[in-house]
Amino acid sequence: MRELAHLINNKIIRFGAGDTIQESALNVSVDGQKAVRRGTAQNISVHVTDAGSPVDGATVFVRVEDYGEDVFEEFNGFTDSRGEYSVSWEISEDFPNLKTLLVYVDVTDGLSSITKVFTFEVYCLCGEPNCKCRT
Repeated sequence: MRELAHLINNKIIRFGAGDTIQESALNVSVDGQKAVRRGTAQNISVHVTDAGSPVDGATVFVRVEDYGEDVFEEFNGFTDSRGEYSVSWEISEDFPNLKTLLVYVDVTDGLSSITKVFTFEVYCLCGEPNCKCRT
């Protein structure tokens, strides 16, 4: 810290009147289907912006679980130039019916981070194997 003060005081580093330091305004939106039938795919899209502009290269970690009991899927990667990251996976036909899953999405741009939670329900149709139907 003393080195920075020395550089500023000796005018080695200068800040003009118009120079401002902008705080990160990281924003994350998560989209996907709210109900997914067993044997079909769930598609999750993550969109990351900072002060309204897409964030290219943000680190994204996605974890799918059922309220802390089991982790079903994990993905990680980076946003593209449009600030987007997408994942898709098939819900097994053997998956328990009428189960709500949580999708935790952790995003960091190297300066700040944010976590979003998305929920969806897995369902089956009466008559399918291992499908418990209400009567």
